Amino acid sequence: MADFYSIGYSLNSKDIIFTTTAYLKKLYNQVELNDHAQIILNPFIESQLQFGKSTASGIEFSLTKSWKNITGNLGYTYSVVNKQIAGINENNTFKANYNIPHNLRFSVDYQPVSRISINAFFTYKSGRPVTLPVGYYIENGQRIPIFEDRNTSHLPDDKRLDLTIELKPRTRTDHKKRWKSTWLFSVYNVLNQRNIIFYAIDHPTTVNNLSSGIVPSVTYNFKF
Repeated sequence: MADFYSIGYSLNSKDIIFTTTAYLKKLYNQVELNDHAQIILNPFIESQLQFGKSTASGIEFSLTKSWKNITGNLGYTYSVVNKQIAGINENNTFKANYNIPHNLRFSVDYQPVSRISINAFFTYKSGRPVTLPVGYYIENGQRIPIFEDRNTSHLPDDKRLDLTIELKPRTRTDHKKRWKSTWLFSVYNVLNQRNIIFYAIDHPTTVNNLSSGIVPSVTYNFKF
């Protein structure tokens, strides 16, 4: 169950489209794991859950501009999501796991000729909240972590640039073609940005972290 309030404005002219929306959401019966929840091989996982409320608020902007054979789009969102759940974080408000204050998106489409289209897409996001240990204590020979308040720290910010070229073969005029095809050449994560998605605590040996890095691809599409 939720209450949702929003107000917006839009402008649609010949070559500019601009929209903005401010919103407030109040959500109830939100689920969250207990502090130090034990969920692995636990047949009574429901005992590790607590329910409470959350509040999400923010403002969104979107701007699309066209110049002849170039179209650009800029989008930005600022948002805050807080939760308050009895029995968690000493009943204090904390950031939701999916709280991402800043979310920036920018894309450019360029079509030099009718059969060639070039696209660049860039995205930047704030790092997600994370709960990290601030110390340890020893109990029965085991090192037990002492954690900070829930979701106090943040992962590093996330950014990525993608490039795509779409190529349509020349249309022959001497006969009617039975199918249409396109070639798609793309490079994912051009900047080779190693975005962090989680932290693992205390490994006794070196862990090899594999990430995709730069990913080129070639795709051939056809329809008939």
